[in-house]
Amino acid sequence: MADEGKTREQFISELEELRKQVADLKNDNAKLKEIEIDFLSSNRKCQELTAELDQKYREIKWHDEFQVKHVAELEQKEILLGRYIRHLKQKKLTIRILALLLAIVLICIGIAASLGKVGQFVKSIYEYEDLSYRPMDLEREGKPLPLKTGKIPTKQ
Repeated sequence: MADEGKTREQFISELEELRKQVADLKNDNAKLKEIEIDFLSSNRKCQELTAELDQKYREIKWHDEFQVKHVAELEQKEILLGRYIRHLKQKKLTIRILALLLAIVLICIGIAASLGKVGQFVKSIYEYEDLSYRPMDLEREGKPLPLKTGKIPTKQ
């Protein structure tokens, strides 16, 4: 055996060295246990985060499907709204045209009245018994208004 020629001091120094290595191994073992505990807690945190991310992914996927479904409905409603707006614009345009025509008619009536055409029209429709009566006559003192016969005069 190889240890037969060693002296006592060599065995003691070898024993001290082995004790030192055992102490170092125990320290390393304690450090490894701490590292293992840290690793397990980190692994547990990673698993929790993975589960949370998986849940968020499912929620996002559900929202995406929900969004895709409702985007199609919204697009359809947008098309209907556009048609309705065009219809309203057409009606508004029609109302504006009718209002413009009414304004033109009123202006024409106003112009005709200012030219005395309306008075002549009324005078030409009804014959008065008193032929001296003029509807626009302001000097009627004491004269009763003549009665209308309701006869439409014939053109002579």
